[in-house]
Amino acid sequence: MQERINTTSARKRLLTVRHNGWGNRGGAGRGLIGAAGESAAHKAMMTAQGLGSITGVTGSIDEVLGVRAGEIDNSAFVIDRSDGLQLIQILVEVKNQRPWYYPKNPELQTFLQKAALIQDANPNQLILPVLVARRRHQSTWENGEEVGYLPTYCGAQMVRSDSELDEKLFNEVRVGLGYDDMILGDEPTNRHLGIMRDAIPKFDLRRARSWSQSYVDYLPKSPDLF
Repeated sequence: MQERINTTSARKRLLTVRHNGWGNRGGAGRGLIGAAGESAAHKAMMTAQGLGSITGVTGSIDEVLGVRAGEIDNSAFVIDRSDGLQLIQILVEVKNQRPWYYPKNPELQTFLQKAALIQDANPNQLILPVLVARRRHQSTWENGEEVGYLPTYCGAQMVRSDSELDEKLFNEVRVGLGYDDMILGDEPTNRHLGIMRDAIPKFDLRRARSWSQSYVDYLPKSPDLF
């Protein structure tokens, strides 16, 4: 019995190392998880742009509205017509990882700090920070309502294939670790499309107005942090 437990544990460790290796950037890592998530979100944004929901999709960018605040995964504009004509800058952060995202998550906090620096330099421009995560906790949604950012989730973890990652190996890891929501490829899901096409235009104006008042709480002590 103990031997079976040890064998199963060793197998799980091996599969976990493989999964984590797909996500690592630099060195021997290939960054397949991060790249797939960002690509899926970008394709969804381009689809929404074609439908007229958003405009000016940039892809990864390190300068927004004249401010260099570190890399932003994507950005665009929404033209909101619900109360006159409002141009709203969208900042998008993609987190295609296994953990759930809570309000105090360091990566979320860093993203909001970047958005705060951009807002502080552009006080007359409405800005909406948007998080696209695999999963986010309900408390994060409530915090976004209060503060003025939009924390969304797509419910899937994308993995980009390469010469060393075929469908057989992918399924071995997905099934072995019980990661039923993993998808091989970077095509946007219906949730990705719904976020960009429907959710952002639905919440943009009210939350952007809240962010214009709340952002000061996220200003980093040093703007050189990024």
